[in-house]
Amino acid sequence: MLTLAGCAGPLPPKQKIQPFPGADPTVSIAPVACNLLIDNAEFGYRARVRSLFQSFQDRLYGIPPDADWGRIEEHFQKQLTGKWEVVDSSPELERAYRSVTWRSDGWPARYLSVALLTRRGCLADLPFKLLIVSIPRGGQSLD
Repeated sequence: MLTLAGCAGPLPPKQKIQPFPGADPTVSIAPVACNLLIDNAEFGYRARVRSLFQSFQDRLYGIPPDADWGRIEEHFQKQLTGKWEVVDSSPELERAYRSVTWRSDGWPARYLSVALLTRRGCLADLPFKLLIVSIPRGGQSLD
């Protein structure tokens, strides 16, 4: 009797994910008070992502201030080829960020997650919005 078994962790999408139009990966946050708000939002979001796929990479982007959540979701969802489903999303009233995570229908599962930090406090004064894009480690990178 021959038994074959395999185990594969979550993978990123097969295709390279294109950043949101106008995204700047070299964004700089000057006000120290903003760093605490950003750190708290990133911590909450990353804990959520870590529960879905333990090892991941992400990138923080500055995006145009007129970008809305619907356009952001649509931009990334259009890049996902094949059958994908939403497996996690933050509540609309989440205080620190809005997020969505998609998973492919195939094996091994592929994931993509994005989060938009809420513009509150000093973040509302920045000339851009902050977006985080996350994928499992393995295969492609976000560079």
